[in-house]
Amino acid sequence: MMKKSIKTYITSVLLSLLALSSVAQNKFGEFPIEEQPIADHEFTDLMNTDQKSFKISDYRGKWLVLDFWSRGCSGCIASFPKINKLDEQFKNKVKIVMVGLTHNTGTTSDDKLTKAIFTSRMGPYGLKFTMAFDSLAGKKYGIHGVPAIFVINPEGIVVATAIKLDSTQLSEFIAGRIPKYEKNWGSQLRPVLNPRLPLLTNGKKANGGIDTSFLARSILSVWNPEMGYKVEGLNIHGPNGYIPGKVTLTGVDLPTLFRLAYTGKVIWGDNDSLYYTFSRKVLVRNVDTALFQMNDKGRTTENSYAYSLTIPQNIATLKRTKEYFFTDLHRYFGLTSHIELIPTDVYFLVVKDKKKVSKLKNRSGIFNIIGFTDRPGYKFTNISLTDFLVKSHLQECMEESSDFVFANQLSVIDKTGIDYKIDVVFDGDWRDMKQALGILHKNGFDLVKGKVDMKTIVVESVSK
Repeated sequence: MMKKSIKTYITSVLLSLLALSSVAQNKFGEFPIEEQPIADHEFTDLMNTDQKSFKISDYRGKWLVLDFWSRGCSGCIASFPKINKLDEQFKNKVKIVMVGLTHNTGTTSDDKLTKAIFTSRMGPYGLKFTMAFDSLAGKKYGIHGVPAIFVINPEGIVVATAIKLDSTQLSEFIAGRIPKYEKNWGSQLRPVLNPRLPLLTNGKKANGGIDTSFLARSILSVWNPEMGYKVEGLNIHGPNGYIPGKVTLTGVDLPTLFRLAYTGKVIWGDNDSLYYTFSRKVLVRNVDTALFQMNDKGRTTENSYAYSLTIPQNIATLKRTKEYFFTDLHRYFGLTSHIELIPTDVYFLVVKDKKKVSKLKNRSGIFNIIGFTDRPGYKFTNISLTDFLVKSHLQECMEESSDFVFANQLSVIDKTGIDYKIDVVFDGDWRDMKQALGILHKNGFDLVKGKVDMKTIVVESVSK
């Protein structure tokens, strides 16, 4: 045991030194810069390929796409089928490689869990694209947030560092054009708004005086990437809290603006009361639907906005701030809105096999949750069904089935009538709808579609 521990320790130290050496040798030492060559790197832990290893430089003369992900990125994992289609469509023109970033290599649980997430999807989804696993590339390229997609041309030049990539955009890159896409800036390059200055000001003399000398104002502008992303003022339960009389929103679409106006929140999950009472959809009537194109397909200047509101502090209250926000939202876009109770699609958790479910009844009286170290999943002991839905993240598996479009995610509501604690093993990845359903069926449960009346935001054009 002692020898094994020493060997493991030495291996860990050597790997750490190798990682530091790799970073030191990288002439950039940080996130790749567009229109510049990418530093070479060798990938040695591969799946879905006959290659034992490859270097980035091996693909000079051909387009290369590196799509970096990690096991904590649900959006990345949900994109596997899309990447598979891209790989099939462009296999003669582009080499596509997804790179699973791990903290270390070899026997660590992070490495095993990351690989298990991919291998559990290979068969069910017919995944054939090349997958690489790497613990060094993330540090080498300064990747602090995923997804991070590097589009590299045949000369080894980075033409884009993106968050999402579709077939239309990839075709444009190959044709030598630069399409609109949502950029991954990297931690060193991401533009950040100056929190001490109002939006679209610099504190300098402008047309008639200093551009920050106003007592009150509200402005709406088209969003651009240099603004970054910010929600401050109305997101009462968020990290920025509530600032009376000041609202700053950047990189938001119209559905998000209306959700913020009515709820103070951008999104809400299964631990929020809104999950069961407030529809995520924004219903549009007699309005140009192009205005309500959502950001889920990527932020562009056409569907994203920046809004800033300042009210004199002596009259600033939460109620007045929201009233002014509503007024601006309606008058700037020529719209009106209200709340209706509307039947909304949901999933009901029901009992499918009473005998199987009865065997889950807890008998130990000891509450415990244990996560597996070599694969996704948990073992729950003495847990209520309500807590099981939340702790197992079962409700969130709807995200993958709805392509991560927030408005299309269906709430999961318990209709089992079970009032006792259960012991249950959730042996699988909650982000995979197929796996989740299989686990539910194995334990005697099922999900069936139904409808529940929920508060729904209805937006209409102002009558002329």
